[in-house]
Amino acid sequence: MGSISRAYALSELGEYDTAAQALRTELLESVSTGEWVALCEWIAGCLERVGKLDEAGGWYETAADLCLLELGTHPTASASDALHFFESACLCYKREGRVVSASRAAMLSRVLVTRCPPA
Repeated sequence: MGSISRAYALSELGEYDTAAQALRTELLESVSTGEWVALCEWIAGCLERVGKLDEAGGWYETAADLCLLELGTHPTASASDALHFFESACLCYKREGRVVSASRAAMLSRVLVTRCPPA
């Protein structure tokens, strides 16, 4: 839990790159899978703020993948969250000029909307 406090303090100081590193440490040490999506989203947001858009997109996709794993338990919320994260990844990749990665994330978003339409 110390890594989260440290990451929060670093974020408040604008040290997003260092905050992302502290969050990665927390993710590796975390036993509670319930925190993983939030940690991935936070890492992605920090990386996005420092212009590491390709890495941020990857972390948004990881958050989306984790949401998809929860489809059996919370289908509507998980699908909606996954869609949000795939769209965020797509935007990061587009801003970075990564056309293939952006196309992949956009395609996954379309599949998700088709298979699990928002309520």
